[in-house]
Amino acid sequence: MATYTMAATFTSAIPPMSDCPVQRWVLRRNCCLTPRQLALAGGVLLALQGMVGLAFSAMGYPVVTLFALVDAVAVAVALLAHARHACDRETLTLSGSRLCVEELCGAQCRAVEFDAVMVRVHAPTDDQPLVQLAERERCVVVGRYLPAHKRPLLAKELCSALQQRRAQL
Repeated sequence: MATYTMAATFTSAIPPMSDCPVQRWVLRRNCCLTPRQLALAGGVLLALQGMVGLAFSAMGYPVVTLFALVDAVAVAVALLAHARHACDRETLTLSGSRLCVEELCGAQCRAVEFDAVMVRVHAPTDDQPLVQLAERERCVVVGRYLPAHKRPLLAKELCSALQQRRAQL
């Protein structure tokens, strides 16, 4: 089984279905904290803000408590928005004669399958900065979580893998 890494770690638990190896590219956001770690850090921050607000309220400054509450709500909304997209990713799996593209963005998941023989890979250009995969009228863009300088490398690796797969079929 071949391994490829683009933006983060490469993971593959799919056993090969035939003599053709399974190749997978996992392209994900570059986040330092997991959603659980972010929730813990946010909880600590919100607790500190609450303590500051209560301390000033006890000293007779209720306006500071109001501002601490507004700030805490804004921080909570920002943490929720970040956590919703922290696990966004694109997964490209080349297995047998199929290329499956899965996109996970927030709560939405979209999967598109292409015929490995028919799919065309278009490298990034000035007009289209992402890698395009096209088959007949279907077109999917990938690579949004990669730095711009790594997108041509992704296109080159995909082209190479697809050419090798076509030769095997």
